[in-house]
Amino acid sequence: YIILNGKETEIAFEKRGTYAFVGGDIRIPLAKVSSTRSESTLHLSVAAETRQTWPNGIIPYSVSNDFPYVDELSYAISEWARAGISWVSRTPTDVDFINFEASISETYCGLSDYGRSGKAQQIKIATTGFAVFGRCKIKNTILHEMAHALGFMHEHQRSDRDTYVSFDSPIPDDTAHVFYKVAPTQVQLTKFDLASVTMYGTEITRPKMRTKDGETISMNQSLSSLDIEGTKMLYLNDGDCKIMSARGSILYGPRPLKKSECVDLCERISANLKQLYCFFGAESLSIKQ
Repeated sequence: YIILNGKETEIAFEKRGTYAFVGGDIRIPLAKVSSTRSESTLHLSVAAETRQTWPNGIIPYSVSNDFPYVDELSYAISEWARAGISWVSRTPTDVDFINFEASISETYCGLSDYGRSGKAQQIKIATTGFAVFGRCKIKNTILHEMAHALGFMHEHQRSDRDTYVSFDSPIPDDTAHVFYKVAPTQVQLTKFDLASVTMYGTEITRPKMRTKDGETISMNQSLSSLDIEGTKMLYLNDGDCKIMSARGSILYGPRPLKKSECVDLCERISANLKQLYCFFGAESLSIKQ
């Protein structure tokens, strides 16, 4: 997993209207970026204005009436609960929230605003084009775009990616922004993860991206162990106890506790609710049931 830190970082982008699109599907308002060299690169002061995390790992969301992937979204929410992230239905008092929408795009599987951008933002999932012909793995796409909304970039855009992947042919100029490597000033939370939901799979890349051994890169439909590790490192604070249901509802916290107190509380709650996740900082707790 990678995020962008508070230093100015150069990334290639494609300009579409009033947005800069990074890696093909990460949307950042042009008003929030400073391009000091040319329109083909942007410089992000991300800690200050572009990548903001969601307080306590709680993300309010809504779903448009025409969004067809309700079951897949429900599955994705339960997956993120394993990483300590709680997606909760938006209430009228939630100013910052994400709306899940259907898209009729013929050219992409999904798109997401980057991190917590403020007020209403979108995750769009395709219902035509790629989606119709099976190139979009919907569970993977939803998890992938949710990761961007949490503040994570693409794994295959890491500065060290050439150690782990290769391309069948040179990357053409018109898609160079999709595979542009982020400068080493980025923050890399874990070792490189070919199984991450933030990786593009071989099936949808042009030119084809494969492992260094020539193996196909899958579009995984569940979070990898490193996806979970990286998310907990970013969102769960040392010394905080957080207890969640398997559906992502917060049962306790996050609040400072001693580890022994957190374990005891989790065990007591589990007596009445068998499926839950307990975290002490970034550590997942094993409990007696």
